[in-house]
Amino acid sequence: GGGLVNVARGAVVDRAALFSSVEQRELRGVAVDVFWREPFEGSLDDESGLQALLDLRAAGHNVVVTPHVAGTTEESIETMARVFAASVETHL
Repeated sequence: GGGLVNVARGAVVDRAALFSSVEQRELRGVAVDVFWREPFEGSLDDESGLQALLDLRAAGHNVVVTPHVAGTTEESIETMARVFAASVETHL
């Protein structure tokens, strides 16, 4: 089986199909950086899908979950500010 990495949006992946494929070991591994309800508010409720992913991991499946925080690094904020300033300059 293959693997799945989702760093886009949770909703681009069919949740039921993903969980079924992992449970049936049709997928060798899954890595996600996003959840089915965004923005993620730290809840383990069923809407986000996080608890189900953690349950799969606890059951021995290859599941990696990371926080979706790439946009909050110092470098990314500086880059966004430069791009914004250049855009304002261009349109003035």
